[in-house]
Amino acid sequence: MNRFMFFAILILPVFASGSEAYEQCRNHFLHGQYFVAEESCLLAANEGNIEPQKWLAFMYTKGKGVQQDYKKAFFWRQKAAESGDANSEYHLGRFYQLGNGIEQDFAKARHWYEKSCRQGDMNGLYAMGNLYRKGLGIEVDPVKAYGWYSLAAERGLLLAQETVERMEESMSEAQIAEGKKIAGKLLSRSQ
Repeated sequence: MNRFMFFAILILPVFASGSEAYEQCRNHFLHGQYFVAEESCLLAANEGNIEPQKWLAFMYTKGKGVQQDYKKAFFWRQKAAESGDANSEYHLGRFYQLGNGIEQDFAKARHWYEKSCRQGDMNGLYAMGNLYRKGLGIEVDPVKAYGWYSLAAERGLLLAQETVERMEESMSEAQIAEGKKIAGKLLSRSQ
């Protein structure tokens, strides 16, 4: 019994400090107190907590309470993305697409966007539409772009709804029908 108490006394503060760091990070971040959030968020993020990893990525990307640093932002966004967070997968794709803090790589951008799409992330769906509409790393294909945008619109992304409406003004009925068919295939593949 005494050995158990001894270990409990030694180990309990380690778990409590992790929980405390997360709660401090969360409290500071959600109240916009970015300038004091970094330390507790780093502690919580290093313990593998996805939310603090995402919050640090946001802070470093925007320069909120810390000096803007795309390399640090990329590092934390990658940690969260590799843990399977769909929103972070999308944002990691953005890092690769824009070349913020890393070398621009459209193939890697597409890889991460597709991962987020498989989880139904509407931003990832919209980003895939952009790759096809603008020909970023792939051949321009307005019909495929329309299919991706349609899926993002179905999930409620207003920008995608507006894009679909604008595209329909310049597309033939056959192209629209093909785009909807592609959207259906993409939807069944991602489920």
